[in-house]
Amino acid sequence: MQRADESRGRAAEAVVGEGFVAHEAGDDVESMSVSWLSQSIAHTYIKPRTPRLNGKAERSHHIDAEEFYRLLDGVSIDYAEVFNDKLREWEDNHNYHRPRGGRTPYARLNQKTTAQA
Repeated sequence: MQRADESRGRAAEAVVGEGFVAHEAGDDVESMSVSWLSQSIAHTYIKPRTPRLNGKAERSHHIDAEEFYRLLDGVSIDYAEVFNDKLREWEDNHNYHRPRGGRTPYARLNQKTTAQA
């Protein structure tokens, strides 16, 4: 949230799905909620079984299934470490190297952030 404040202005509300897990700093939903409340940021959940309200996450899951898991189709991975290594490799390529519309997602984000500043 601090990065969002710095790059795009102050967030008024954090809307998350029931399955939300805060990966940064190992935070859980409750501690993130307390943090948001201390910053006067409202915290609400998306209604269960309403993926249309969470389109970006649903699109991300679709891409994961379509691109990443397809690469693993028929491959037996016995260790979580191997799976995580392959996932990090795919995410790095997906976010930093593979262009869409001439730019990678990371380059597009930087362009939007710079344009808003």
